[in-house]
Amino acid sequence: MRIENKTQWLHTASTPEVTLQHIHEKRGKEAMDAGEILPSFSGIAMHDGWKSYDSYTDCRHVLCNAHLLRDLQVIIDNTGQKWAQQMQKFLTQALTLKKQYKGSLPKAKQQNMFTVYQAILQEQAVFSTELKKKGKQTPAQNL
Repeated sequence: MRIENKTQWLHTASTPEVTLQHIHEKRGKEAMDAGEILPSFSGIAMHDGWKSYDSYTDCRHVLCNAHLLRDLQVIIDNTGQKWAQQMQKFLTQALTLKKQYKGSLPKAKQQNMFTVYQAILQEQAVFSTELKKKGKQTPAQNL
């Protein structure tokens, strides 16, 4: 956002009950520290994978599904990799099941989802290993 003709960043931290926001001239760790949440946070931090989050080691990190789906779409559009299409479909189906079962999937469904997930990861790993021989890591390998 622009404030007084300068780029500023809106940082947010949310739970189901409350959202805290602060504006800072920077986007990285300095700004996150200024927000006074992440430096002492020990829960689960869901975010976009921005590298600055890696410096917070007291919390568990998970990638936001909206960002993950977007990144998968870029891989699909640029490379057509089958595993990315499968993962995108899997994540969409997982969300549908979560809603259908109101967040509490039966154990058999959980196990089935885990098996499918592992199979997709295995396919990506094989593909990435083949690409790694050719040189620099691709965005798909980084994901």
